[in-house]
Amino acid sequence: MSSKAQEILAWLEKNRRPEIRVHYQISQGNLPIGASKIGGCPDVPSDFVWPYVTGGGIYEDTPTTIDDADRQMIADVFSPHKMLGAKTKEEFRATQWAMLEAKQKLIDPSFQLPQGEKLQQFEAGIEKMWQEIQPLQKMFSQMLDDMNDEEDDENEDEESDSEDEERANSPHPLTFMAQLNLAELADCDTENLLPKSGLLSFFYDYESGDWGDNQQCAKVFYFSPETPLVRMPLPLDRQKDCEDEYIDIGELAVSFSRQSFVPSMYYAEEQFPDIDVWHEFLDTVEYEQLFGEARECCSIKLFGWAETMQPDVMEEECQLRAMGLNPYDYPNDPKIETEVNRHKDDWILLFQLDSAPNTDLIFGEYGRLYFWIRKEDLVAKRFDKVIHIVQS
Repeated sequence: MSSKAQEILAWLEKNRRPEIRVHYQISQGNLPIGASKIGGCPDVPSDFVWPYVTGGGIYEDTPTTIDDADRQMIADVFSPHKMLGAKTKEEFRATQWAMLEAKQKLIDPSFQLPQGEKLQQFEAGIEKMWQEIQPLQKMFSQMLDDMNDEEDDENEDEESDSEDEERANSPHPLTFMAQLNLAELADCDTENLLPKSGLLSFFYDYESGDWGDNQQCAKVFYFSPETPLVRMPLPLDRQKDCEDEYIDIGELAVSFSRQSFVPSMYYAEEQFPDIDVWHEFLDTVEYEQLFGEARECCSIKLFGWAETMQPDVMEEECQLRAMGLNPYDYPNDPKIETEVNRHKDDWILLFQLDSAPNTDLIFGEYGRLYFWIRKEDLVAKRFDKVIHIVQS
């Protein structure tokens, strides 16, 4: 292993972070009030006012400076359909090469497509990656079948689509996503980041599927251990309209364990952008063990490194959104960049909620919902300052 590859390994190990893993199983419907769970009905104070939101992510156009042709190119090239839907290695290679071309056109005009020895390394990488994604092909094929079935249903009833859109753009309740009994996970919180008791409850606009453009689409509440709780059903005025979205999540009982993991691949690539070194590095380490790919496919946790699904630094996005700026369309101002760089490390991953196999808890195309909070707000229990992001 070269000295540079050793440097990558040393950086990963140095930046290993503790996290609290959340494990789930289908509930039998007998969880006591105040128990940790995902889905079902929340346990809240009797005077709790269910949070509502107007509008949502999927029906709102996000302004961008990218023209329509480039936007379509991004959608075509970087879609997971292209990679996981490839039926042959040649088709898979074509998608990877298209990504390099897109990088040259849209991101870095100085980027050179691989030639000579670098091209050989690229081909070797394609072979390895093709083998690694084989286990995902069956799952992806089933996902596409499910999506096609849904699309057929939508085409059969366009009026239903219109009604869904109208409903999402009218005041509607957030969906209860999860509650965590902090006393149950206190032993796993080795850094003492959370209160030692009480209940932390998460709500999200699951109905419209906001990706972070409307920060009113997610709410987090903290209830002290002295607060009497009752089990509250979905608001009566929305039970009929939202029955499917609400009940399909089901109710999952959860437990916790303490673990630690290195930064994800995307974080590491920010530090070490040299692709040649990465080819060598990945040839000499156990990738699955190092980056956690051998973990359970559903990754639900508190703290630690976010397991990103897109090559974005979410801490930067959090800071921009906290400043009232759109991460994909904001002024090219050095002052803004300086402010973001100064404060991006203030953000902590509070809760990562993954699409759960064998349930109907799905974000986008089997993506993840992330709740972020500043360290100072976490200490002060200002959970109203949470920023949410969805990646898929």
